[in-house]
Amino acid sequence: MFDLTGKTAVITGAAMGIGKCCAERLSGAGAYVYVLDLDAEAGQAVAEACGGTFIQTDVADESSVANAMKQAGERTGTLDIVVNNAGISLTRQNIDEISTDRFMRHIEVNSLGVLYGMQYARPFMKEGGAIINTSSILGQYVAPGYGSYNASKFAVVGLTKTAAVEYGRDGIRVNCICPTAVNTPMLAEFADGQQEVNAFSKTSAISSIIEPEHVAALVHFLSADDCPVITGQALHIDCGMTAGVSWAEWTEAAPA
Repeated sequence: MFDLTGKTAVITGAAMGIGKCCAERLSGAGAYVYVLDLDAEAGQAVAEACGGTFIQTDVADESSVANAMKQAGERTGTLDIVVNNAGISLTRQNIDEISTDRFMRHIEVNSLGVLYGMQYARPFMKEGGAIINTSSILGQYVAPGYGSYNASKFAVVGLTKTAAVEYGRDGIRVNCICPTAVNTPMLAEFADGQQEVNAFSKTSAISSIIEPEHVAALVHFLSADDCPVITGQALHIDCGMTAGVSWAEWTEAAPA
């Protein structure tokens, strides 16, 4: 089950964190993986470990994405799986403080990177193909201080649903994943990372941080032919945060 032998996968932001785990997981299931990332050293190392190919790519640069997808698609003839995962999260700022440059940087990487990835991979995809975009739980719900990040990740959900409707007639599935705090190098370097972990853990049914391997497992499921009828969905990976009020919240608000 969930065998990917003979399939070709392209993963952006694949040099570390979620993308790296996706590359390892999909290649382990039999897929040939193209590792796309700005970080040449780390990206090359991941590609070599997975037996794949590294292509240096800046997802905020339309021509860079177009060239990467063209290289991958022309080399193998088809792209079966596209994981638009690359993203950034800048330090928290309230709405009144957000500059246009800051807002647009989130949009360029998190939103346009996904749009370009779908647009330029599409000519190389055929029936049975799967696109998985990385949004966030903050692409479905908001948190104070994350205005520009929230907007960029909400856009990913909208793009995903629209692409699912448009590409569905050609048998291509499009979904996005919406994790809470994931234990990645990016989170460790984020100035408000620990506060984010504490907040999500407190509000979740299972008080735990998400590991990138957990996310990669869902990406694997959505990529496989065993999953032919799930499309247009924003799937939460949130330890039950969106299910309801957690015990921690409940007992703090109404102590016994």
